[in-house]
Order: sequence, then C-alpha cells, then structure tokens
Amino acid sequence: MTNSRTALLSIAFATLIGGSTQCQALSFGLFGSWDSQARRDAAQASMQAVVDRFNVYGDFDWGSDGYVDVYYNAGVPTAQASYYGSIDFGGTWPNERVTQHELNHWLGTGTFGGWYNQFSGGAWTGPKVSALMQQFDGEGAALRQSGVHFYPYGLNFDSEVPNDSIYMRNVALTYAMRQDMGNGNPADPWSGRRITLTGSDPVGTSAFNWFGGGYSGSYPGWSDLHFAHAGGSYSTGDYLIRTPLDTYNPGAPTPSFTFAGDVLTINNTNGAAGGLVYNGKGTSGVVTIPNLQLSDGYVRHGSGSTDLFRLDGAITLSGTSTIDAAQGDIVVRAPIGGAGGLNVTSPGRTVTFASSNNTYAGATNVIGATLDLQGATGYGTTTLSSGARLLAMGAVRGALDVQPTSTVRVGRAGLSQVLPGGRVLVDDFETYPVGGIGATPNSTGDAWLGVSNGTANAEIVAEAGNQALSVRGLNAASDTWRGAVSDLSSGRAGDASLENGATGTYFFRVKRTTRSTIDAIFGLSDQSAATTTAPGNDVASPWDEYAVQLSIAGGQSTSTLRAYSDGAGDVVVTPVSNAQWLNVWLVVDNDAKTFRVATSSGEDDGVDSGQNFLFGRRTGATVGASSLTTFGIHEALSARAELDDLYFVDGVNLSNPLTQTPSYTGETLAVGGDLTLSSGATIEIDLAASASDRIEVVGNAVLDGTIAVTLAPDSPLTPNEDFTVLTAASIESNILLGGPDGALFGVARSTDSELILTSLTGLSGDFDNNGVVDAADYTVWRDNLGAPTHRLFNATLDGVVGSLQYDAWNANYGAIAAAASMDGATPAPEASAFALASLVLALSTLGRRSNADR
Repeated sequence: MTNSRTALLSIAFATLIGGSTQCQALSFGLFGSWDSQARRDAAQASMQAVVDRFNVYGDFDWGSDGYVDVYYNAGVPTAQASYYGSIDFGGTWPNERVTQHELNHWLGTGTFGGWYNQFSGGAWTGPKVSALMQQFDGEGAALRQSGVHFYPYGLNFDSEVPNDSIYMRNVALTYAMRQDMGNGNPADPWSGRRITLTGSDPVGTSAFNWFGGGYSGSYPGWSDLHFAHAGGSYSTGDYLIRTPLDTYNPGAPTPSFTFAGDVLTINNTNGAAGGLVYNGKGTSGVVTIPNLQLSDGYVRHGSGSTDLFRLDGAITLSGTSTIDAAQGDIVVRAPIGGAGGLNVTSPGRTVTFASSNNTYAGATNVIGATLDLQGATGYGTTTLSSGARLLAMGAVRGALDVQPTSTVRVGRAGLSQVLPGGRVLVDDFETYPVGGIGATPNSTGDAWLGVSNGTANAEIVAEAGNQALSVRGLNAASDTWRGAVSDLSSGRAGDASLENGATGTYFFRVKRTTRSTIDAIFGLSDQSAATTTAPGNDVASPWDEYAVQLSIAGGQSTSTLRAYSDGAGDVVVTPVSNAQWLNVWLVVDNDAKTFRVATSSGEDDGVDSGQNFLFGRRTGATVGASSLTTFGIHEALSARAELDDLYFVDGVNLSNPLTQTPSYTGETLAVGGDLTLSSGATIEIDLAASASDRIEVVGNAVLDGTIAVTLAPDSPLTPNEDFTVLTAASIESNILLGGPDGALFGVARSTDSELILTSLTGLSGDFDNNGVVDAADYTVWRDNLGAPTHRLFNATLDGVVGSLQYDAWNANYGAIAAAASMDGATPAPEASAFALASLVLALSTLGRRSNADR
C-alpha cells in the first residue's frame, strides 16, 4: 500500500426528494500499512457504512473538501481523530460505532475551537441541538459534555446503541452541532414541505423521532428521508404513527414529547390499523402536536390500562374522526376546532375534554365510554349512546341527547363545601377508599397522582374515624422520594390555584407518625401535576420544583417544621411533636413572590411566625407570571408523613376552618341547545340544604328518564324546601326520582321553564306535602286517579294512582308532620262518610279523567 490518496469511494448524493439540492459528499481513503488484512477490511467496511449514513442525511463537507484520510497506528490504544485531519485506528477494532464516533471528532465535536463555548453547566446551549434533543428524548432533555465527548448519542460505548435510531440521531446531532458552532452548513439538511408516511411505525418506533429514510433496517419513515422537522406538513394516509417511548428505557414512564413538524394530518382510512396510536408509559408525559388535523382520522390509546394518554396542542376536525380509549384513559388538553365531528368510544374507559375553547361544529357521539367534560363540547349535538356516561363540569355547546341506559353526572360526586369568608375545602380525603391510591385511573379519581404511577407509598389511611393521605419514601441510595401531588386548578368544583399577582391562604394539617428520622417536604409549585418535572413525579430531587416549600425533618423528639427561603435556605418555624396533628397556614403572595407561615394545634387559630420567606427552589424570577397550580407532599426515609383537611381562601385568613360550619355550593351543566332525556336514562345530582346541582338548558327539555338524587351528609332538610334543578325554554316532563335519596323528594314544577324538586314531609297520605293529611289531599288524589304515582307527594309508588294511595290517606287522615305541628296547623276531623263514598264514584270514572302534571 502507498501513502498516495486513493479515493475508494465518493458518494455524491443528489437526492431530489422534496426538491432537495445536490451536495458534495464525504469520501475517504485508507493509507499506510495495516497489521492485518482483516483489520483493513473492517475499517473499509465500517468507513463505507458510516460515510454513507452521513451523506444520506446532509452536507457534511461544508468548509472542507470532505475527504477523510484513514490510517492504522499501532501506537494508538483505541482510535483517534483530529479536526479535518485523519482518523487513526489502533487497539480498538474498527466497527461502525467506533468509526462513527471518530468521524464525529473529525467533523469538530470535541476538536473544533468553538466546542467548549456551547456548554453551560455541562449542557449544550445552542438552539439546533437543544431542539433535536427534546425531539429525541422529550421535554427537558439536553446534550451533555464529558471532556471532548458528548452524551447521549455520542457512541462512546457499545451499550449506547440499543437500536438503529441511535446512529442517525448521532448524525443529526453532529450536523446540528456544526450549525450551532458555526463550522457547518447553516442551512437545514431538509427541504421537504409535503411529506407522507411510507409505512406504519413498527412496535417500539415512532415517526416523531425515528429517522425517516429507511436507511437502518426496515423502518419505513417519512417520504423526505428525514426526521420530522419544522416547515414540514405531514400526513399518515392509511398508515399508523405511534407516539414515542423513552429511548434508553422504553418501559420507564415516558417523558413529554412535541411533534416537530408544522402540521400532522391523520387521514386514516384503514380502521384501527392506522391513525395515531399512543404507546407511552406512565401518567405524567404529555404528547403535544401543535397542529393536529383529523380528517376522518383515528386516535387510539394502545398502551397499558394504567398508562394515561395526555394530548395537547391544537386539533382541527374535518369529517367524523374517532378518539378511542381502547386500552386506557385519554385526556385531550388541546382545544378542538373545525367543521367536523367526533366519536368518543370504548366501554369502561374515560376520555376527558379539558379545554373550554372547543369550537368544532360537528356532532359528538359518546359510544359506551365516559366523557369527562371539564371544558366544553363542540356546537353540534352531543349524543350519549346506550351505556355511555357524561361527567359534566363544563358546557355542552349544542343539544344533548341522553339515550336509554346512559347517564349524565352533573359535576363531581358530592357538593363543594364553602366556609365563612369564601374558604373552600380542597380535600378531606373522606370520599376515597382506604388503601393505596393506585395507578391512573386511581381510587381518588386522579384527584391525587402518586409517584411511580401511584403504586408506591401513597395511600389513604383511616384512624379513629378520620381519613388522611399518607406517604413515605424508600430510604434508598437514590430515587428515594415517594408521595403524591394534586392539580389545584381542575378536577374539583372550585379552582384552588393561585394566579399571578394574587394572595391566598392554604390551610392543612400534617403529622409525622414514626419513631424513626423523617424527611418530608410539601408545598406549592407552578409545575403542572401532569408533567415529568412536577414535584410528585420527581423521585430524585423533587424539591427543585417547589416555589413554596415546607419540610418536617429530624428524629422523633427533635423534628422541626422548616420553610425554605431563597438565599437563606431552610429556616426553622416551630418544633413538631410525634403523632400529633399540626395545623399549618401558608399565606402566599404570588405578586411579591413571598410567603408567611402560621401554625397552631387543635382548634386554635393560626399564630404567624413573624417571618417573611422568599419563593425557594423555583424562585420568584423562575415562577414569573405563572400560577401556582400544584400541591404536593412526599417523603424520603421510609418514615410516614400524613396530610389532611386542605383548604383554600383568597386573601389572608388565619381562622381555623375545623371550627367552622360549612355550607354547600352546587355545580352547573350548561346545555346550548335542547335536552332530551330518554326513558331509562339518568341524570345524577347532589342536593343539600339550600344548594343543588343544576342544568341550564337554552332550548327545550323533554324529560322521560330518572333524576338520581344524593343528599349531602349532615345536611338536614326542611319539609317543602324547593330546589331548582333544571331550567329550559320549555319543559315536557315525565321525570322519575331515584338514587340513594330520591324518596325524600317530589317534583313540583312551578312554571314551564323550571323543574323544581321539593323535600317531602314523609307523612304518608300528605299528597299536597303541606304537613297535614286532610281533605285537600283527597282532592289531590281524586284529580290524579290513573296518573303515575310519582304525581303525588308522599305516596307509595306502585304504578298508577288508585286504591292503595286512598287507603294510605284514609289511614292517616288527621295526621300532622312534626314541622307542620310546630307551625300551628290544626288536624282535620276523621274522613267523612262522603269522602269514603266518593271512592266508589272516583274509581268508576278512572278511565274518563284527564291527569295534569303537577
């Protein structure tokens, strides 16, 4: 062999895909003596494969002639390369991983003068690389430095190559690094604008972040032979696109990913075999598609039943598209617009509409699934098919058709409690089953999300008739924190988040219940409970995500409550006794970005510590104009920390809510068109003294089903107390009352535009519900002969009004309900012979009498 250059290969890729221009390609030559033909052949083959790979991607000869000299050097322990110099193989066998690693150095990674300037705190700061890293590895991902090397994707070890995508990601990052450093072609390596999927994503891959050139293996990818990129308008056709997984740990919780293209159109005509399929793991990651066009498209949950698909961005509908919670729940955070409609399907699963900005014009068909309406539907008719369920905290913009065996739940189960001064109970943990809260969907209705999918060390405990949330850590060398977080802005009747510029007071009780040393933290964050950076999802250093942070730390007799203040660190507030509840007030000023702490025990009001603390790990500057939306608690040392009775009120309020009597507030479902409740369908509502859930219908209401009523606990009723549960332009009603407490109420419609329930006296035969069984009740009975028995108050419901109800009136004639007696009502005499005789006449005319609604 000679030292003269022998160009063994010069691949001039003139790929004109999507209109891309030709570029001069990299090429190479092998020179000098080699210790064996086998090593030389291996170098030839690996250089050929690597150079091909780089040339497929883009123009890497920019700023040089693109020719790489390759030598064998016995004095080199492994392999080495210099910037635009040569590649020398030594003791390391020249496989593809080693060869590509050295070509990175030849192109300037770790060898170009501007390399070190791109790093800050060990992380690359240039925009091109930063964007690619988040495309490859999700929200918050960064390229990191180790001397002249980078990771991940630096091909530093064979273990860094779990799949074919790693090689092309290394190529893409090398191109982007050269762009950021200024020694490479500043133009992006793609030019495709209208790009289609050429085949369905194989399991474990995703066109979000896998190379689309089909270069490695049989992966089909995008028609422009590149990763998804800005400026591209993408469509799937008949094929299936999957959402990404964690690259190096596919079974771990999947981070949040954002699709890099300008538009992604799901124009599936291939049934469930096509469309967009969620393959992520865990409950915290969010899939964001800035412009998702569903043209008769199909979006499906295709992962485990405990994995939560959170979809964000913006959605536009044309035709009738489908959201299928086939294998797990879906939360659609993206606003939905366009002229099309939606089918929401999958029995036993829940699809949540979180946006109140949905404006699509078409119909919404809920087929067997549960639609959790925290925001709004579109303007077309919403139809609940047999077995479907609507959890309605928001607005149905169009008509609502509730078909047989389907259910509308107005608001969340239970009414919101409001204390004097407007203080709202966020959670007292009494409505949840005792035990581990579990993975999503969990036993708290996802009001609280636990660490590690909620399966580790977050549970509801019961002690002396009281329930609380209990957490404890793993006491391990790393990733030891366990706990739970709650989104304060949604999923409940009231919004307990604290907006920028506002001041509010959070009250709660905490307790340490262990003899061992404890390390527990709790407080408020501006990070969404659904993100990987939220306190509850960070098992290594959750404190980094808190703006307002308290902690309990120390041994059984030495524990203290501490507040973290920026610049001062942890500041002791008060001692903490073991196994005793400590009342805590957090007065938070989200304008000045400061907070104060007050404490007490028992029923005492709060005593201010007299100290003003700055927002902590997430400083005031970091929080900026954000709201504080998440409350979290967790512990590290396997000691148990408990939380109970979380309240919120605007402004400053150090009174003790545990000594105050709550009142209740109902929730409202708005229906923008007509409401049809079919026979066999159900509306579920909650009532309490002077409060109720209600439905406000802009159009007309036809009611032939059942209203299932639940009375709030510890809420005494006064007989004849009225509750307006539905308003409409007109009402045609044959409604039945059911549910746990339906028998306590009757229907009294005062006008054609209101459906009013009234609390019953409970006095059998008191058909007019005035507290006295008298002749007036006989008249009511007579006027309703043959009508459904629910037309009478305090009557046995056995079909139609007849002799059974008469017998009850006759037996109780003259009886007075307790409340009526206190009002001074006078009992009537015994039933007259005339009234008894009238029974025969009344029954004889049963078939000829018309019956008016009450």
